[in-house]
Amino acid sequence: MSWEQTQTLVTITLAFLVSMASAAAEPVRVLLVHGSPVPSGLDATLKAKLADAGFVTRTARYEQLSQPLLAAFHVVVVMQEPAYGQSFVGEPEREGFRQRAPLLLKFVENGGGLYV
Repeated sequence: MSWEQTQTLVTITLAFLVSMASAAAEPVRVLLVHGSPVPSGLDATLKAKLADAGFVTRTARYEQLSQPLLAAFHVVVVMQEPAYGQSFVGEPEREGFRQRAPLLLKFVENGGGLYV
């Protein structure tokens, strides 16, 4: 899928969320997730469009994902696939090892919206 198609899909999906947001007391919080480097389509224009529509947006890289971060948002939009072999869904265990925990799956199971 091209970047233009992806942006169109995101715009349509977020437009649907506007109707949900209008009924909600608080604005919809959207997290835009990307890898490194930042994709060219994730620019100030997209963030401005989302802000104009009433969304509260933030961007984060895969390696910044954590359960507390995800819990602060209603919707996570995956803007760019991670590089092959990149670990982005890990949480440190008490023993210090990295456990592969499906953070995005937990986010969806807890009622969050995920758009890829």
